[in-house]
Amino acid sequence: MFRLHLVTFLSLLIPLSCLAQLFTLHPPNTTRLVDTDFSIDCSIISSEITIRWRKDGNILSPSSSSYEILTVATSTGLSSQFHVYSGEFSNTGVYSCLAYNDSIFIEESYSGTLKMDGPVQYIEEPLDQIVYINQPIVLICHIQGGPLPSLKWTYDVTEGTIDVIPGGSISIITNRINSYETLSTLTIANAQSTHDTIYHCETENSYGSADRTARITVQEQEVEPVSITQPIHGTVYALIAHNINSIMLPCTATGLPMPALSWDIPTGVQTANVRINEATQIPTLYVSAPTLQDSGVYTCNANNTLTHDVASIEVIVIETPVVSTSSDITINSGSSVTLFCSATGTPAPTVTLFHPNTSALTPDINGFVTLSATTYMDGGSYRCLAVTYTVSSETSFELTVLGEPVFVTPPTDKGVGVGQDTTFSCIVAGSPTPVITWFHNTYTALSVPIPSALRITNVHSNDQGAYTCMATNQFNSVNATAILTIVSIPQFNVTPSTTLAGVDESVAFYCSATPATVTIEWYVDNTLITSGIKYFVSSGNLLIYNLVNSDTNQYTCRISNPAGVLEASAILTVIQRPVFLQTPADQTVSSGP
Repeated sequence: MFRLHLVTFLSLLIPLSCLAQLFTLHPPNTTRLVDTDFSIDCSIISSEITIRWRKDGNILSPSSSSYEILTVATSTGLSSQFHVYSGEFSNTGVYSCLAYNDSIFIEESYSGTLKMDGPVQYIEEPLDQIVYINQPIVLICHIQGGPLPSLKWTYDVTEGTIDVIPGGSISIITNRINSYETLSTLTIANAQSTHDTIYHCETENSYGSADRTARITVQEQEVEPVSITQPIHGTVYALIAHNINSIMLPCTATGLPMPALSWDIPTGVQTANVRINEATQIPTLYVSAPTLQDSGVYTCNANNTLTHDVASIEVIVIETPVVSTSSDITINSGSSVTLFCSATGTPAPTVTLFHPNTSALTPDINGFVTLSATTYMDGGSYRCLAVTYTVSSETSFELTVLGEPVFVTPPTDKGVGVGQDTTFSCIVAGSPTPVITWFHNTYTALSVPIPSALRITNVHSNDQGAYTCMATNQFNSVNATAILTIVSIPQFNVTPSTTLAGVDESVAFYCSATPATVTIEWYVDNTLITSGIKYFVSSGNLLIYNLVNSDTNQYTCRISNPAGVLEASAILTVIQRPVFLQTPADQTVSSGP
């Protein structure tokens, strides 16, 4: 097959004989086997012409998972090869080698038909089925091959196999899809016991024959009570503010015979918004663009010849609550104030007023909450929260309580050792925010980088004394004082000694220290020992009763005060004391040999 395009006047300047002589090798009409590698070649004599390939008129890309196109320059022109890795029936078609030059508007092509041959292949086979009497049977057989195979349906009888003859409830539709592919469908509209057998899709071409079977089992109709599986009794929430397009409620049920399904719509629902999709085996109810009026109980009904079942589901369409609150408020400490926190919406939302320093407050029916004798603790950010089922919204406002400074955390007395560091804390509340000033033994203010924490490093004797935190705002000045005392580093007077004791005995460890204010504690396995049935701790001494082998351990006396911590340990070993099993007895003997 030869095709020549001369697109413009310029192409007429090149003789037709020259164009025809471009091709030295072109695609032939050929037949190839599936599952084999093969190539189609094309060559031209020109260095100004480019080669492209087409299949059935469509330009082919240079490569794919099943083929590649290799074009190389030769001493006389160009050589191009269309190479197929492993042939398939789908490779069948008309292949064109296109020689063109866009600059001089020349296009010439040669075409050849490729036909793929091979044995029958099943694309889709008929499947085994179990059906009830009067139910439909559908068997599909989809094949390909080259040459195009013949196809027929047969079924087993006692004497052997015979052809399926269309007629009555039986129909066969066979379509040739292309030159190598056939699709056939065998349908039995109303299955009967006589259709209980094995069906064959038999095919044949010059490469051989093939057969695929399907076992059809026809059973008597069983009876089973109806039971709805969807919907499950419950509630569905739809939020208008989220622009829900529709509410979807499927209805499914089990039972034999297969139950008929239907929906009951609540009274007052706009039926124009409700659509039931009957096109599928699962009747699904859709409520389009739900509004408040679409709230209600929707009921799925299922019926067969034996029983009836229903399942209801409540649909609640919700508006997002709209919250209203007080504006920011400023009051004097000790006065009363009424706060406003309310919300509107359908269904009616639950409204709660929250504040970090108080428990949740519930506004009255009109949305008001009254606070009496307010203090600085009542000030801060209030959050008004409205909740409707799964939907919530909130708004905040500020309450400022003006008043004199109040100590939240006043400074406390400290006892530290020489050279140690310590910190006095002073946290104050009040509005306007108080200014904190620190003093040491005098009324000369100290320079403190962080007013709420006075840090003293490398303490020495001159640092002892009173430290005063003064808090001031426009209403008043208040102060709190703590004492810094330098204490001696603790020292042992008596330390515990390693001891050996017997089972069931008692043992005492002694420990004393200076100064007198030191704290003395006893530990075993890093656990603090306290007085009880087993131990008695008093005046720094430890007594252990009724020893057992497991009391063998290291016991530690720890002395501490703000100036430091020291430890001293002793080992207790519990042993089993020896016991006389037999003692010697007095004896009288005679003298003589």
